[in-house]
Amino acid sequence: MEVLICLSIIAVLSAITFTVVHKTRAYATMSNEVSAARRLTAGYLLASQDNGGKFMPGLDQTAPPILFRDRLVKFMEAPHRYPFRLAPYLNYELEGAIFVNGNREQIVDMYGSQGDIYDYMVSLWPAMGMNMTFVGGKIARTGNWTNPIMESETLFRLSQMHEPVVLFVSAGMDEPVGMNSDGDIRGYHEVTAPFTWSGMSWSEGKSPTGYGNVAFRHDGKAVCAFLDGSIKTLTSEELRDMRLWSPQAARLNAPFYVPSAD
Repeated sequence: MEVLICLSIIAVLSAITFTVVHKTRAYATMSNEVSAARRLTAGYLLASQDNGGKFMPGLDQTAPPILFRDRLVKFMEAPHRYPFRLAPYLNYELEGAIFVNGNREQIVDMYGSQGDIYDYMVSLWPAMGMNMTFVGGKIARTGNWTNPIMESETLFRLSQMHEPVVLFVSAGMDEPVGMNSDGDIRGYHEVTAPFTWSGMSWSEGKSPTGYGNVAFRHDGKAVCAFLDGSIKTLTSEELRDMRLWSPQAARLNAPFYVPSAD
């Protein structure tokens, strides 16, 4: 009887210890991403100050190759996406901003730790995706905006903002077909607003691709950095509010706003 009691006590203590350790690790993971969100937002705003107050486009296909430390980043879209273009404002330190909680390890495992393909994947899979539809915009090789309909609704300067909008969000995507990663990719460079999302409620295991590449990996919440510098952790239902994403939706007080050509 005493042995059974001891075993029961040990089992209970083990369960408690496991729960505490799991929660501690989960909190540390979320804290890492919150810190990254703050660094990215600070760097992004610093970049805008350096450019006369104009926001950096999330994707600029007219951007030239970029000198990153002692090498030139020039392969395909690598110098065009925000991670390497923002690097000077992160003191060229990608760890803890672009790389958070294992997304670099995924890239290295699949593509190696250096070279053009590595640079390309770093630009494609940062831990935090940017709301470049409504902040900064995207520029095509022609020099024109990639989506003229959105141009009138995009914030190009902080002075245009009347309500805080989402800038960076926890991001991810499905594991690419034929790739051998340890699950979904823990990062993507762009997140899209909820008018593009699946209508189904999010649940554990749902693909981030169906939710604008937003990854609710923190116990059903995503880390969200806003243009005013605030950081929030929000559920999929909370993030479905278009007023958090679109200046026009905020002005119209329209949580289910859908941009249109009309």
